[in-house]
Amino acid sequence: EDSKLSHFPGAVSGRVEADGKSCADRFWIVADDGFRYDGERVVFGYVVEGLDQVKRICNESMSAQEEQAGKGRPTENIRVTGVTVLP
Repeated sequence: EDSKLSHFPGAVSGRVEADGKSCADRFWIVADDGFRYDGERVVFGYVVEGLDQVKRICNESMSAQEEQAGKGRPTENIRVTGVTVLP
């Protein structure tokens, strides 16, 4: 399922399972250039509108413990209010 698409800002990707297909249990949206994930994750879409909100989520503060672990949830609730699949 390697799409050969690159992880530039707005790329939506999933990790690769053992069978070579993308995993559907977790996905990532790249806020900045993420070429280091090329070949490691499968890009299956791109954010075409609202990338500023993706960057806002990434820049929002988290607890010190979450920040140090590199994962967590922003202290402010930022909602995604719609998703449209384009042909």
